[in-house]
Amino acid sequence: MAKKRTSARLKVKKKSWVPIMAPKSFGNKEIGEIYVVQAENGLNRTVQSNLRDITGNVKDQNVSLTFTISNLKDNRLQTSLLGYTLSNTLVKRMVRKGVDRIDELYTFKSKDGSDVLLKVLAVTLHNTSRSVRKAIRLALMELMKNHVANHSFDDLVNKIIGYSIQSELKKKLSKIYPIREVSFRVVSRVKGSQKVAEPKETPVESETVPEVAKVETPEESETVQETVPADVATPEATPEQ
Repeated sequence: MAKKRTSARLKVKKKSWVPIMAPKSFGNKEIGEIYVVQAENGLNRTVQSNLRDITGNVKDQNVSLTFTISNLKDNRLQTSLLGYTLSNTLVKRMVRKGVDRIDELYTFKSKDGSDVLLKVLAVTLHNTSRSVRKAIRLALMELMKNHVANHSFDDLVNKIIGYSIQSELKKKLSKIYPIREVSFRVVSRVKGSQKVAEPKETPVESETVPEVAKVETPEESETVQETVPADVATPEATPEQ
């Protein structure tokens, strides 16, 4: 008599969509959803969102924000701001012929104890001498050191999004030489193991540095919807040559 053959049934885990929310500083708006078995599986992942999708302003389409999913509340995944990135396309439009491009990289500690990495771009109105570029770099470093020290990371990024810091920098640096544009290419929290050297002064040749006006110091493999790609590392923009 033939034996009855039995087959094992595979247990299928039911997944569901869990909303991902922006931090309070961005109005707790929903920035996407993640498809997981349990909501807790979405914790510690990084997600990216275009700023325009949060503010509704088309002028913000050249900025992307990176968040890390930090906790779960009322079956909604809450996030913390991790970084700000300006598109390379916009940077290219800023730099034209007959101007000087000044790229600076800093790491300073913010008011809330975060180590903040900044890639700052300043564009002059015309070509300048090395001594003038030196003076602009020194003033820019001092101004940014004070801004970061006096703001929490979230407040700093919000002021950058509102263009208030860029406006102040442009006004003060223009006392040295007319500035066409000041922008932040990258603003991000520095992870524990990441080390970034402090900015060093660039040696100047025999030219005399002009007198500068005093500056006031003041993580499972579930899929995520297209609008919010999961497991995206904080973007690193390469300085334009």
